[in-house]
Amino acid sequence: MKKTISAAIIAILACTMIACDNTTTPTSRITKGDESKIDSLSYCVGFDNTLTFYLDMPDAKLDWNLVAETCIETLLTPIDGETLSKHEEALGITTTFFDVTRIERLNKIKLEKQGGDPNKQVDIKSELPKIDIFESAEEREHISREVGRELGYTFSKMPYHLQAYWFAKGIIDATQPDNISNKPYVEAYLNYYHEVVWPLTNAENSAKWLSKVSKELNVKQTKSGLLYRIDDMGDENNIPTIHSTVTLNYESQCYDGRVYASTYLKNKPSVIQLERIIKGWAEGLQLVGNGGKITLWIPAHLAFGERGSRFVGPNEAVQFDIEVLDVKTPNVQYQSVDFGPAPAKQQTKQTNQTK
Repeated sequence: MKKTISAAIIAILACTMIACDNTTTPTSRITKGDESKIDSLSYCVGFDNTLTFYLDMPDAKLDWNLVAETCIETLLTPIDGETLSKHEEALGITTTFFDVTRIERLNKIKLEKQGGDPNKQVDIKSELPKIDIFESAEEREHISREVGRELGYTFSKMPYHLQAYWFAKGIIDATQPDNISNKPYVEAYLNYYHEVVWPLTNAENSAKWLSKVSKELNVKQTKSGLLYRIDDMGDENNIPTIHSTVTLNYESQCYDGRVYASTYLKNKPSVIQLERIIKGWAEGLQLVGNGGKITLWIPAHLAFGERGSRFVGPNEAVQFDIEVLDVKTPNVQYQSVDFGPAPAKQQTKQTNQTK
């Protein structure tokens, strides 16, 4: 019997999610998942993302079982240099196919339907459900695999706690016409999670984490609430200012050890301007000099705030392990400008009116 997630189950699980959302692993928020126990967040994220694609491009008749299979495999693969390379390859292939090849083929179909009459009106959008944009089974299989790989990599980098099995189940169910009516319930669930559950969970976990870190050896705190540990002071005569451009290596992680950004992955240092980065990072970089090393623990109000970012959840504290490689500070000089004497104050005449 086909398994589906009913609207009632989704609604019930939304009420119990706060208690079960803390499960994680030391370095990843992706787990294989238990087929016998529904994970509503994973299901709804997979369903919602896929349904948008499915409804927008009904002509792209992918092998969704293959997409889901490849997605699971990618979700459970640790991110390293090889994974990143495969992601970039998949991104290039899918972008070229959907943004170039697909458009060219749709334009060709439109011209054929016009029958040589450029003035004939053809609503190609209404024709999409009848069109199969793939020209061979091999092409369908190839693009389906690359879509699954790209989808898996993208969500493995996002700050959700996902179970691969239920995420893939959501993908498959979203492509079944009978399940499209579940869209409002899925959206309601995700809105509740994003606006209530997720911010609360992250705030609680981050507060506990920062409290524990603050008690560690050599960790200090600034007035703003930034926690830091100087591992190597570096050149005290070349300390960044807010106007500096800094070349550095860094690794960023969240309270559960999930690494979401690293220059070491590409073996390519980052060049940043302190005026354009999050407050806690900018403040911390002004505590060490060129060649220095520092670890920062940044509370959410100095990081990505109540809304979070693509890779960091709302109200989530983050950690930066930083190695400063180069500091360039512009020689900012302020010159006084003589604008001449100040204009004389105008005297206002007051007249007394008598009646």
